[in-house]
Amino acid sequence: MTGLNYYSNKVGGIYLIVPKLSNSFYIGSAINFRSRFIQHVRYSSKKQSEDNKFYTYVNGDWTQFFWTPLNIVPNHVLEFINRYPDYKLNLNDLYILRSFTQFELLFLEQSYINMFKPDLNTQTLVNFPFSNWASAYSSNIIGSVEVLVLDENNIPIGEYTSKYQAANALGFSSTTLRRYINTSIWLFSPILDQKVKLIETKNPLTTKKVVFSSNITIPTIRCLDLNNIESGKLVAYSKDKQNIFGTYNSPNEASLNLDGKKDSKYISRYINKERTVTVGPNKTQVYFVMNPSYLNNLALRRNLEKLLILDLSS
Repeated sequence: MTGLNYYSNKVGGIYLIVPKLSNSFYIGSAINFRSRFIQHVRYSSKKQSEDNKFYTYVNGDWTQFFWTPLNIVPNHVLEFINRYPDYKLNLNDLYILRSFTQFELLFLEQSYINMFKPDLNTQTLVNFPFSNWASAYSSNIIGSVEVLVLDENNIPIGEYTSKYQAANALGFSSTTLRRYINTSIWLFSPILDQKVKLIETKNPLTTKKVVFSSNITIPTIRCLDLNNIESGKLVAYSKDKQNIFGTYNSPNEASLNLDGKKDSKYISRYINKERTVTVGPNKTQVYFVMNPSYLNNLALRRNLEKLLILDLSS
């Protein structure tokens, strides 16, 4: 792809990708132009590219496209560091500055999409995955820390005054936080983009096995006709339930393609539920749905397999 080498790897903004022999085009945004293009190349080679209009059009041949920036957006983290080199940014500072950069990028991206209507964009609605910035600094109140966050080196990287505040800041559901707090299990925070351990300062660590309670119920997803979905297909819808984010043959395929994970429980647990799941490099919130008949047949097959195992062992 031509045009990319003229920019520093610290530059980001809104960009345009155009085929050399066509009037079609794609509009996107990135904090880092080079990193985003590398992601494009990697994701276009995966199976999920079959459900992406742009990647299907590319068909693996990036030599037939040229790239150009539409708008350069400042990285507020880097600008702040350059302007105030003696100020030591903490985790909350970095989160807020990065959020300002993301908001500016996504706001401009949506504006350009609305204005130019690119025909190679699979989605035309941009998601704004932000938490409540106003609560970020309230965790610094002395003597009121309830949840302590540790990184993989067991170094404290965050303090929060409540479980609710910690869940919002880290990108977890309240249920997930309550289930794993004070255990030895590491969780991946989509907000911090790293694994963390959660410590409740008022209670001791526990060695009990994590149990998924069946008492916690989530209502069936609304506003979507599940019976019209092709049986056997797993469909991811955008947060507004208006656009299809992707289609997959199974939860395993979705988790592997979107997040590089072999464990798909974080997806399968919420299929057809009124709850979003955060996936992909851009931390997008989506709903996963399937035709109910397929899920019923799957449950029946599992029960038959259990009976067969019992019969063979008797």
